[in-house]
Amino acid sequence: MNENYLIYGLIGLLAIVSIINTGYDYAEPLYLPLIKYYQDNTLFQEDPYISLLSNLPLYMWQSIGYFTNSSNLEWFMFFLFVFARILLCFSIYFLAFSISKNKLVSLISTIFSILIIWTFNIGNFIMFLSDITPFSFAISVAFFSIGYFIRKNYVVSLLLLTLIAYIHPLTIFYLGVIYSIYFIFNLKEIKKNVFFTGIASLVLILPVVVKSVKSFSLSGTNSFNFTSWLNFVVARDGHHIFPSLWDLRNYILFSLLVIFFFVSLKYNKNREVNRTVFYIGLSTFLMLLTGYIFSEIYPTKEIIGLSLFRSLMFFRVIMFVYISNYLYHSMKRIRLNLEFFYSLFVICLFLGAILGPAIFGNGFSKEIYFPWEKNITSWEDISLKTKEFTPKNALVIIPPFEKSFMVFSDRNSYFGWTEVGSFLYFPNLAEREFNKLIDLCGPFDKYDVWEIKEECDENIKKIDKSKLNELKKRYGATYIILKTPNNLDLIVLYKNEDFVLYQI
Repeated sequence: MNENYLIYGLIGLLAIVSIINTGYDYAEPLYLPLIKYYQDNTLFQEDPYISLLSNLPLYMWQSIGYFTNSSNLEWFMFFLFVFARILLCFSIYFLAFSISKNKLVSLISTIFSILIIWTFNIGNFIMFLSDITPFSFAISVAFFSIGYFIRKNYVVSLLLLTLIAYIHPLTIFYLGVIYSIYFIFNLKEIKKNVFFTGIASLVLILPVVVKSVKSFSLSGTNSFNFTSWLNFVVARDGHHIFPSLWDLRNYILFSLLVIFFFVSLKYNKNREVNRTVFYIGLSTFLMLLTGYIFSEIYPTKEIIGLSLFRSLMFFRVIMFVYISNYLYHSMKRIRLNLEFFYSLFVICLFLGAILGPAIFGNGFSKEIYFPWEKNITSWEDISLKTKEFTPKNALVIIPPFEKSFMVFSDRNSYFGWTEVGSFLYFPNLAEREFNKLIDLCGPFDKYDVWEIKEECDENIKKIDKSKLNELKKRYGATYIILKTPNNLDLIVLYKNEDFVLYQI
């Protein structure tokens, strides 16, 4: 059998194992409602979240909405998810081979990158989850782009950068910074074809830039209460944005990864590759430093909105490649010396990062939502019944921390904690939506997600008709779903073992 076919087969198998590891959930709460809106624009007419997303340059998701319908969407998204995961595995292998020029090292690197999900990570950003978003594709194209960049094929790399802009515009910013800093220090590498490709790429992404600027200008971000917005960001996205809120364990493990990386540099003899990787690392470090300064020391709306710690995901994979290369070469010459025991320690630590979730029940035990299976939870059941018992323009108050209501109900949600994460970039909308949560189940003593959830769960149990009438008058809420048991004296439209749907 051809060696390449064997490797490709192993990469495909790794993709399937990674799906078993993360599971698959059709009910992606952020972008799936947008797809449904593009399928039927009479849905979500008054929803601020959909109004926001529909004005952003999310062309890939817009295309999916236009070319699918409600009867085949579940199948389409399932196969798209499988394809995205396979593409990710191949893109990481391509990047690893661009660096190491060794097939086995590249395969080991891919295994580490795919199966070590949370460990050796800061900022709580991970490459893939159990659902599919625009970033699921953008990161794969980004790895191909970086791979070509390391190979000095700048033309293809820049053209792929253009493609990323139409998939997930924020990702192009990180790579744009990396490539710009590299060329600033290596001006002689800007040949005529690279220069004109760069100009063409800028022209091609202009529609994305124009639409993004227009969306931000329409959102009225110039007038807002900065303190209120910052409180919202701390509560909703603090685990991504603010290093002071990260777990000490994450810092320790990530520091170990960095140490392993520097030790492993000795085994990559390709100076040109090392030089390129140095500038990628320098650019990433500068973004991380900027993110820290302008989130913790001098909080700035624009920098916080860029989520700069997300940029680390690219260099994290590169570090895995170097470490894999080190392990491969050091274990090839087994000697009972310090280097051998160091390598053995690294292997055990990485294996622990892969197998730990399986041993402790946090991974390799996730459910996979197959489109041909119709086993639904009580929350999905009440959401589906809401679609049956309410009109399209209904505004439904739901338990704020339940996910994917809009996916199953096709109805407007009063407030959903998951969805408002996108309001990070639109401070006035964030402030307005967060006030809706406060009006429903606040006020809150601390701006901490767990404190808010606990207080909200307690306060919403005590909600009464007068409070609901006030919310109906102020916001137009016409229905409410509550956890059972409760004592509301309202018309019951449907109930199951965990939830009840009331008409206000």
